[in-house]
Amino acid sequence: MADPHPKKAGATPAKKVVAKKTGRRRKPAATPSPHRSARARWATSLAGALALGLAGWLLLPRLAASAAPHLLPTIQADWSVRLLPLLLALAVWIAVNRRIDGRERAANARLLEALAAGRDPELKASLEEIGTVRKRLDAVLAQLRKRRGGRYLYQLPWYLVIGAPGSGKTTALANTGLATPLLNGTVTGPLAGLAGTRNCDWWFTDRAVLIDTAGRYTTQDSRRAVDGRVWSGLLDLLKEHRPRQPANGVLLTVSIPELTGWTDAERRNHAILIRQRLNELRVQLGVRLPVYLLLTKADLLDGFATFFDPLDREARSQIWGLTLPAAEPESASPLPLFRDLYAGLVRRLDERLLDRLHQEPDIRRRSDAFTLPMRVAELEPALADIVDTVFGSEQGEETPRLRGLYLTSATQTGGPLGLLEPEADGPASTYFLDRLLPDIVFPEANLAQVDRVLERTRRRRNALSAAAALLLGAALGGWWLVSARGNAALLERADAGAAVVEAALRPLDTPPRALTRVDDADPAAILPALDALRALPHAFDEAQNWADPALAGGLYQGARIAVPAREAYSRALRSQFLARIALRLEERLRADWALPDQLRRTLRLYHMITGHMVGGAEPMDAGALAEWLALDWQRTLPGPANEAARRALGDHLAALFAVGFAPVPPDEALVARVREVLAESTPQPLPQPTPASRAALP
Repeated sequence: MADPHPKKAGATPAKKVVAKKTGRRRKPAATPSPHRSARARWATSLAGALALGLAGWLLLPRLAASAAPHLLPTIQADWSVRLLPLLLALAVWIAVNRRIDGRERAANARLLEALAAGRDPELKASLEEIGTVRKRLDAVLAQLRKRRGGRYLYQLPWYLVIGAPGSGKTTALANTGLATPLLNGTVTGPLAGLAGTRNCDWWFTDRAVLIDTAGRYTTQDSRRAVDGRVWSGLLDLLKEHRPRQPANGVLLTVSIPELTGWTDAERRNHAILIRQRLNELRVQLGVRLPVYLLLTKADLLDGFATFFDPLDREARSQIWGLTLPAAEPESASPLPLFRDLYAGLVRRLDERLLDRLHQEPDIRRRSDAFTLPMRVAELEPALADIVDTVFGSEQGEETPRLRGLYLTSATQTGGPLGLLEPEADGPASTYFLDRLLPDIVFPEANLAQVDRVLERTRRRRNALSAAAALLLGAALGGWWLVSARGNAALLERADAGAAVVEAALRPLDTPPRALTRVDDADPAAILPALDALRALPHAFDEAQNWADPALAGGLYQGARIAVPAREAYSRALRSQFLARIALRLEERLRADWALPDQLRRTLRLYHMITGHMVGGAEPMDAGALAEWLALDWQRTLPGPANEAARRALGDHLAALFAVGFAPVPPDEALVARVREVLAESTPQPLPQPTPASRAALP
């Protein structure tokens, strides 16, 4: 009966194994794929673009506060404005990377044109075939993305199927009943009329992706340069798209007819080729993969069909072979363990032989069944030679990891290998294949290593990222704590300033929200209230506070108090300060009737705050008004003791000009009387108000 599958020991992480020296130089590590480099460039530059955009988002208000204070209210009011640096950085990132990609594509196109001119036909053929393989892989990824969603690359294990041409790779996959191939970008049903694989076929199951490689990639005996480049290109593609774990295992097929037909030298040469391919897998992919050795076309052994003919479908789906323990010391050669397990496999056939002979009444078929254990035993020396050559260990090199050896039969075609005549043709059946993949290979997907270099890099990067995140979080937390305290102090200052303003305005009987026209021209009366209003946070010089990093960090509360503070200060300047200036000018107009020159000058200034000159040709002369008021304040607030008050009044006057004001309603009777006085004293024309005099002054 079919050999039951031995129980497997628990899997252990792979350790380093050394391999037999073959006199060949070790192949250097593969250089990074240009596509992988492009993806790394995009990812790295994206981090830089995001960092620049975030810096711009944080620094834009501070830059506006120092370079363009008039834009600060807009930036405060509309947070989308602060996203402009981030959007600009992303736009530059896309544009620069696309430009670089375009240059690389142009260089590749020029190379292909040169190849098309016949300068290097072999390289041209290699690149064309690699392009075909890449297109097939893109179709596979599209199918996986459609089926599996975001983590499609690593949700399913990937297995490479390698072996000599005609060794039965495609036939075995087609007859598992699990896999369907991808043809022309779509997953199809089972293939009819199977032929040799041209380059690579991807087979899908619900539990894995199987990559059926052309046999010439393994032997590389027809077009060595082309096949070698395409094989290397395939490995680069796997490494590009699945860098951490390019594959989860290797299915290595060896057909029993070839195994028994080779000479010792041919068998050893083939084993050396297989070892080379497996070493190239390890070097280029950066991982050590478990290898499952499938002996195909077992039905061509003498007595196979007769011996296993009574088996039903369930029995034929059993696994016939041997599996090495997962906990095997990987520094040792698998050859001794293989010999013991294979001897047990032959012994179980011998134990089953007597029952089978008793079941078979036909003498000729008894003789046929009797030969099978001998034929299986005769395979042991050749298999031991392959196992020793491919998987044996010596100093200096890691060896491929043999996971198990299994005999299979996908279809029954051709005659037996011995001298007996073949049985009459009957319906073809699959033997010892149905459960091999789902019960042995797929459950061991985690035995495959990940790229240790990439894994160390990933762990180091994750550790650095975590440390940077912690430092950044601590820095931001500290910044936010300082900012929260600073903004709390800012609000406390605003509350305290509001109380001071209220106390300063109370003697004037002028509530902060209902400032009215005044009846006296004494600037000192309003000075405490104006000073208190100006001292409110952001009442006048908002940019200075915004530029303070202690108030930033997204917690800035200046916007809550800036608008009411500015409005209160501006309203006080217009209704209280400007009113007193107008009242003072009216007082001087009444007092200077005997001084025509001074009266004329005062009337002109009075017209400036109540309206423009005749024809509107002469604008508001802020300097003349400031000069007149400075001289007047020196008379009304004389001496060094009042110097601070005079300076403060000058600052408030500058603020009044900055915020702008509407014309003050004039005293029409006073203006008419002054004009009469001036008309009697001089024939010169007097300034006349115009309709434009009612327009607001800037």
